[in-house]
Amino acid sequence: MLAFDRATLSAPVSVWPSSPGAGFLGAFASQFWFIGLSLTSAANACTLAQAEVIFAQTVPRHLFRQPAS
Repeated sequence: MLAFDRATLSAPVSVWPSSPGAGFLGAFASQFWFIGLSLTSAANACTLAQAEVIFAQTVPRHLFRQPAS
C-alpha cells in the first residue's frame, strides 16, 4: 500500500479521534452479549440477535436516509 495507494494508507490516521469511542462501545456491547448469554439460554440470546439485525437495517435507512450495502 505504501508503494501504490498512499491515500488509503493515510486515511485511518485522519479519523483516529473517533476510534477510541467506537472501540469502547464495541467492547461494551460485547460485554453485554457475554452477560446475556450467561444469564439466559442461548435460544433467547439468539432471538434477540435476530431482532438486532432488523434494527440495524432499519435505523440507518430511516434516521440517516442511507441504504444498506
